Amino acid sequence: MGLLDKASRQQPSPAGGLLSRAQHSGPSAGVISPAKSAVPSGTVKKKRTENQSAPSDKPVPGGIIRLAAGISQLTPSLEGMGELFELLKKAFSIKKGALLTRSTATEFFLPRAQTGLDITSRNRLRLPPDLISESTERGSWVVPEELTDIQPYLSSREHALIEGAFILPVYSENFCSGMIIILTDAYDNGKMQKLTSLPIHPVQEAIGSYFNRIKLFHLTKAPETAGGPLELEKFIHKMRENQMVFTAVQFNIAPLLKRLQTASHDVDLFRARKDTLRIIETLFEGSSILVPLNADAYLLLLGTKRQQNPGLLQHQVALALQNFFSDSKTVLEFTTISPPPSDKTPKQAASDLINAG
Repeated sequence: MGLLDKASRQQPSPAGGLLSRAQHSGPSAGVISPAKSAVPSGTVKKKRTENQSAPSDKPVPGGIIRLAAGISQLTPSLEGMGELFELLKKAFSIKKGALLTRSTATEFFLPRAQTGLDITSRNRLRLPPDLISESTERGSWVVPEELTDIQPYLSSREHALIEGAFILPVYSENFCSGMIIILTDAYDNGKMQKLTSLPIHPVQEAIGSYFNRIKLFHLTKAPETAGGPLELEKFIHKMRENQMVFTAVQFNIAPLLKRLQTASHDVDLFRARKDTLRIIETLFEGSSILVPLNADAYLLLLGTKRQQNPGLLQHQVALALQNFFSDSKTVLEFTTISPPPSDKTPKQAASDLINAG
């Protein structure tokens, strides 16, 4: 069965897993809502695009409609983005490619899930916003005229192996909030070119609506609390000046990441790790600091007006994470660490806490 036939005959995903826990909440505010254009001002290198006609000019194949319907049923969660990529992989026969979302901090498109790429390419895949032109119409794939446009974001080996690149922008309202990139070899390149002639706007709209429903994308930018010994020392000094009481706990996010990877082996664990820490940072905004210890272990130091119950903190973090993950077993085990004695300097206290972890 050819690539075009596969897309047209794509069947709805079977019930079960995340799809069986579908939430049908309506769209909310955009994934990212800056009062700026979807791309920075300046000259954007011209791209060749396919399917420039209006979405209503061509009939939409049943496979595309079923794919859009399947996406609309996904639970809005971090696991759900992995399942979204699985649907796209099957529909478009993706051997090499990625699902990316736009970072509020850097404006770059960063991978949420990716497949078929070597380690170097997985680490380099930070695509700039000017890959998508302001003139790109909805329902259109973007096809770079020159593969050198994406060469800096792939390893030399991967770049030498590909014959084509196909990018589908994802819009949340009028803002380009994400993209799908598909890299093809000589065999699949012609098939993918035929696929780009299909009306794709229902899939674009379904993914954009899905992004709108993911709570993570509506978080305000978290404070930059994660740091090392120097940042911890400054935090201890600041909390003491404000006469705060310390609660120190250690936790490891490796079990959480393992569960996430079990749900989808293509999920980008680096981004998932950042997301998890960002959720915790936002929960204790302004009164906490996260310090990496080793591997996936972290120290959370919290300064409050009264002593906190570590068990209650663990419960609060579990509830917060479950707002963003769909798995009710998404929990972190906390280990209490003795708070720094008041007679030690902030530098000594910071050293003791890190060594205790």
